[in-house]
Amino acid sequence: MRVRPTYCLVGLMLILHICSQGGLAQGPASSSVVATVSALEFHSDFWMNLHHALHAAARGGRLQNITVFTLSPAEQKLWDSAVEVYRRGYARKDLLFDRDMEQIKIAIGEANGDLNSARIPEDLRKALEQAAPIYREHAWAMADAANRAWIAAETRNVMQLAPTETPKLSSLFGTPWLTSLVRVDAVRVANAQGAYTSLSPSWIVISTGDPNNQSWGGTEILFHEASHLLVRPLSSAIDKAANEASVNVPDDLWHVVLFYITGEVTRQCLLREGEMYKPILYKTGLFDRAWPTLRKPIETVLPAYIDGVISLDEGAKRLVSALGK
Repeated sequence: MRVRPTYCLVGLMLILHICSQGGLAQGPASSSVVATVSALEFHSDFWMNLHHALHAAARGGRLQNITVFTLSPAEQKLWDSAVEVYRRGYARKDLLFDRDMEQIKIAIGEANGDLNSARIPEDLRKALEQAAPIYREHAWAMADAANRAWIAAETRNVMQLAPTETPKLSSLFGTPWLTSLVRVDAVRVANAQGAYTSLSPSWIVISTGDPNNQSWGGTEILFHEASHLLVRPLSSAIDKAANEASVNVPDDLWHVVLFYITGEVTRQCLLREGEMYKPILYKTGLFDRAWPTLRKPIETVLPAYIDGVISLDEGAKRLVSALGK
């Protein structure tokens, strides 16, 4: 049931500016950059957060950590009108896989607050500008504070694990760790999965309100999303093994393997420091819910690859063989 005087919105987050060497510095006031660690450049951008909040509201999905605030009738009308623009067209488009939405994200991120200079569809720009005063007045301060707290915690976690985790992931994926800064937009609500990464340019968006992205879970997801930029040799090895064995494998097999490797490496790194951790695949039930037929082959083959007992090519061959059976 909808109550007219109130509307549920998503809060958002920002951060401290922490350099990859572990020092602290303040970012420029005009920039959305709030932290940098291990080549991940965290942003908390007002317009990017508003864009994702409107997209989520128009989808009508469950919003994580929503902020409820009261609007005047005039504000409610303006807000509903902005949401309707998204509902009519943009909410039906996937934030990751739709090229138009990817270009809109890039344009908003590169606009540095000046939407008039951005390559943004006119109706969407007007919707953002119409909703902006309402969002800024009623939600942004709390969202900003929540974002800063989340990023501060996660940058500490990344700095703690990066010295051991990034070399291990680089070795397993066959690609050096990130050599250029990768933008990470911290938003209070993202897509249904809670985070997504596009490649041209490399760009991560992560929800700080998603309960799965908290504490070490958020750290695993950050390493997971960053590893999307490293995974090509692994996915190529799987494709090669499947072609040579004439075995059809799921199109998203490489992604499940990516989940397993980043989760297991995070677990092992934390175990060395006395922390017990259950990876996302298991903690959320995602393995059994989404990929039940892949669980046994992956659990049978990949530990030997992660432990360095077998090579990437051999691991891919064994995995494909197990799936073929």
